[in-house]
Amino acid sequence: MLLKVPEYIPKASLRGSTLNSLTVAWHSPGPAEAQYVAHYLLSLTDLRTGAAQQVQQPLGTKEFRFSNLNPGTPYNFAVSACMGVYEEPRRDCGPASPAVAGSTLYDPPASVEEVVVTCTHNDYVAGTRGT
Repeated sequence: MLLKVPEYIPKASLRGSTLNSLTVAWHSPGPAEAQYVAHYLLSLTDLRTGAAQQVQQPLGTKEFRFSNLNPGTPYNFAVSACMGVYEEPRRDCGPASPAVAGSTLYDPPASVEEVVVTCTHNDYVAGTRGT
């Protein structure tokens, strides 16, 4: 009889971002914990509005791309490992990973009308005075 299910808290990371997407990743459980994980519950929260979205991914998945996000927006991502015994609203997920912060890229300017480049010469280099 199993008295206690081994606890597994995935380690989350941010892999990349675009104007409207974030690619996130997490580490797989070890052999002792893997038998108790059926899927992952991914959570992404918009830090400006508080809007959150959740997505389930099967065991074996190590990366996911959240898309249709707002440009130039900060988000927090967390992932939990779930046993998959119960359906919503009674979930059987373990503790979430510590939140990982990331943001989508800002919209580039539509056009650049004027660019000014200034170059100055400095004779002082690495503690010595040029001759």
